[in-house]
Amino acid sequence: MVAGKAYVALDAYREVIERNIPIADTGDVERDLADLLRSAMILSGSPDGRIFGQFLAETQCDPDFCEILSRRFLEAEAGRDSGVIGSRREAWRDRKHG
Repeated sequence: MVAGKAYVALDAYREVIERNIPIADTGDVERDLADLLRSAMILSGSPDGRIFGQFLAETQCDPDFCEILSRRFLEAEAGRDSGVIGSRREAWRDRKHG
């Protein structure tokens, strides 16, 4: 993947992730996490999912792209689901200790 194309593709790929890996908040922790993992596994085996491997390969020869991948994508995705996972963790603690 040519570096310039990788930068543009990364922005478009976020849309692919958001569309294919929805983060549900149904109140059922096990179901929400199972659905999240199922969606991620389905995407990883698809042509769209294999693009992520190309991004990782690009990080090997382009340290700037590595930084951008980390900042724009990985940290942003962690933030996208941290609220749901955090609320699930609290609900689990309350149920366990309540």
